[in-house]
Amino acid sequence: MISEYRDNQIDTPGEPTESGGRNRFHRIFDAVLMLLMVGAAGWIGWFGLKATRTVSRSLAGPDTVVRLQIVNATSDPRLGAAVAAQLTGYIDHAMSFAVVDTARFGARRVKESFVIAREDNKATAEAVAARLGLTPEKVTILPMEHNDRNAAVTLVLGDDYRMLALAPRNDKETQGKT
Repeated sequence: MISEYRDNQIDTPGEPTESGGRNRFHRIFDAVLMLLMVGAAGWIGWFGLKATRTVSRSLAGPDTVVRLQIVNATSDPRLGAAVAAQLTGYIDHAMSFAVVDTARFGARRVKESFVIAREDNKATAEAVAARLGLTPEKVTILPMEHNDRNAAVTLVLGDDYRMLALAPRNDKETQGKT
């Protein structure tokens, strides 16, 4: 008799029944599942954006980093350090410079600047010479016997150093000036 009464009972709004309780559970479960899916999609999107930014930054860097030794063969003892500071800030799509050493040429002065390839491959030294405005004839190959700093190229500054196309510094100060 009680079972007949329950079967004939009319559901009123606000009163939970077996089927109403099950529907509420499914709605809550669906909502939680939807929140988890949206959260996972957001996390994947954030991670993808972060990875894309990192790749973009690395692709924007130079193709070649030239390990450069600068030898000052002029009468100005401070010139080697000044040129090193100028070239250290230089970066473009093709190359950047990592100045690994500066030195004096000794008591001897040189009239014309030139470039020495410290490896058997002369192409890097020729690219450096071209960037500085020197002709390929100003490039020679002379491997270094004790190349402790792994210099790939040596730039010898001569009395004509003012004719070199030295790179402007690539920092915020010079980028803001026009």
